Amino acid sequence: MTARTWIALSDCDRFLPPVAEAELHRGLLIFEIALPLPRAGLLLAQEAGRSALRLMYEPEAGFALFHRQGDRLGRHHLPGKIPPGPTLAQLRFSWDRVSDRWTLRIVPEGGRTIATGGGGVMAMRTSLVEALTRGGPDQKRDPALLWFGATDGWMPEAEAWLGPLTPVETRRGPVPVGRLQPGDVLLTLDQGPLPLLSVRRQDLPAKGSFAPLRLRASYFGARADLLVTPPQAIVLKGSDVEYLTGEDEVLAEARDLADGTRVLVEDRQTVLPWVALDFGRAALVRSGDCALAVGTPYGIRRLTRSETIALRDAHSGGARSRFA
Repeated sequence: MTARTWIALSDCDRFLPPVAEAELHRGLLIFEIALPLPRAGLLLAQEAGRSALRLMYEPEAGFALFHRQGDRLGRHHLPGKIPPGPTLAQLRFSWDRVSDRWTLRIVPEGGRTIATGGGGVMAMRTSLVEALTRGGPDQKRDPALLWFGATDGWMPEAEAWLGPLTPVETRRGPVPVGRLQPGDVLLTLDQGPLPLLSVRRQDLPAKGSFAPLRLRASYFGARADLLVTPPQAIVLKGSDVEYLTGEDEVLAEARDLADGTRVLVEDRQTVLPWVALDFGRAALVRSGDCALAVGTPYGIRRLTRSETIALRDAHSGGARSRFA
């Protein structure tokens, strides 16, 4: 099974509108922004013939998205200040000519969503979306705009994905997850041999909330470094884990383990491919001696963020963790 694809994704010109029409009558534009934004200015500007898109920000007035189509100009204003605290936010603009509605909302990470909307919707010309995808010298973009993309309405969510080169144990021996197909049998840690029902594949931005994490093999028992998305849960075990948590083994999310030594943020690329496995049930797949959760396995406690950070920091002075 293949996941839904982007219509456009910044810094990746292989994503082009999969439609023959000259206009997109409905869709969703997503802009991920690094906070705070202390100054007023232009975040993005793109022209394509008689079409143009411009995203502006002013600390007191909020965000403004201008969409020009020939002689028509659509003004979409989202008033209000971004509350202090979050370091990331997504600005989402959706439009639908059938219902004649548009919505503009800011979603700060862990903060309160602010939204506005209205009517008088214009379609988005395919040529403008293609220009946004290709970028180039005609595109003006502030460094605070980490990435942007367009879909037909679906919203990419942060979830557990594995890098396609991640080797997992199967009946045929270690196989990179990118080569797996439905029906392949994996040797799971808790369920024994399990056949795959489906394999999902998805390209995602490699910046901001989707920035991948590298698990260093020497600390987690894997045969090689593993690339995972931030929500991916990993089994931690050993005497130190038992001492600090009271459990023989626990699950912890990769994002809470990031410390610059054992788990590194990898943001050198712009877009990366990912794979998700589906057994029809939760299981622990093996990559060498490292166990990675598919779903939420029963009978093993998932640590909270604060618990994981406390466990991580307890090892910060050592040369090597005994997580695995």
